[in-house]
Amino acid sequence: MSRRRSWGTWRRARPSRAAAPHIKWTDRPYKKGRQTNFEVGAFVHRYCCPLSRTVYLGEPPARLRYVHDAVQEGFLSALAATRPGATCGDVHRAFVKAFVPKGVRKESRIGYSLGIDWSDLCFSLQDDDATVLEPDFTFHLIIGIWEKADA
Repeated sequence: MSRRRSWGTWRRARPSRAAAPHIKWTDRPYKKGRQTNFEVGAFVHRYCCPLSRTVYLGEPPARLRYVHDAVQEGFLSALAATRPGATCGDVHRAFVKAFVPKGVRKESRIGYSLGIDWSDLCFSLQDDDATVLEPDFTFHLIIGIWEKADA
């Protein structure tokens, strides 16, 4: 991959930037008819608060509206399962139960622990994590869908 460095900007030549969850910013303008994913965070005394949003400039195609509805349904199911005593796997399975019947692929975790710094690496909201959620645990519940077709 080729890289070009210009004042604070990394550009990486790749076939589909939207197919990657974490890439460096560029100075390219946003274009109508394209999806853009934002994941930003704020820190107070080193404690992190992330925020993730997806926007579409213009009228999104039916496929993206369908994916949005499926993600929202899965997110709400996962959120409802999030409580002290539940395991990370319980939360993930609640998401899967609502999301998988929609026929949209999600091959990665649906969230991760937060603390001092962006990720404190204590647990992941995925099927095989048996970590029991306790009061005051903090995490980022993020249902990122990165498909090449949506780039």
